[in-house]
Amino acid sequence: MPLFFLIQEISDISPLYGFLYSLLTGIISSFIFIFLLLYLLRPNIKISPSICYIRMESDGNYYYVFKIVNYSLFSTYDVNINLEKKQPYMVNRGSKINHQLISIETSSSHKDHLPAFKSAKGVGEHAYLIRTSEDLKESIINKRITVRMTVSSKHGLTNLHRTVTQDFLKSDIIKEDKEFVFGKSLETV
Repeated sequence: MPLFFLIQEISDISPLYGFLYSLLTGIISSFIFIFLLLYLLRPNIKISPSICYIRMESDGNYYYVFKIVNYSLFSTYDVNINLEKKQPYMVNRGSKINHQLISIETSSSHKDHLPAFKSAKGVGEHAYLIRTSEDLKESIINKRITVRMTVSSKHGLTNLHRTVTQDFLKSDIIKEDKEFVFGKSLETV
């Protein structure tokens, strides 16, 4: 039996049942639409799980380089980038552990705009590289210290916000004398 006739039969039984049925289906469809909208129209930023340790030809110094990519269909703006060391310390006479967050200086901590993802070959505007000269290998080797990158941004169309974090825990994620693949990939070559 088609849905239209079922609704008609419910309405024939009682106008109140028809109203409640319409109200319930409207609320359910609105919730589904809103949750899909909130899920799909938030920034989709990814942080590379690897760190490249490379020599910059411009000044001859070595830097640790991180890559973030905007995989959203829309631009993202107000991008804030934080790189920090999470170091434990004892509190309550040694009975509890808390963490101190120590900021690590980077080449950029804010970007006004990161363009939308484009899958065209030779386009890499949606990717962004951040570097630091601070020695991260010693911090990552130390099991007590966690190096963490946090990126927060707003969606260009809906203004919805998302924060993404990546913890760097093992020294094998540092790729010496390698660089990131151009564009959307988070891999190294």
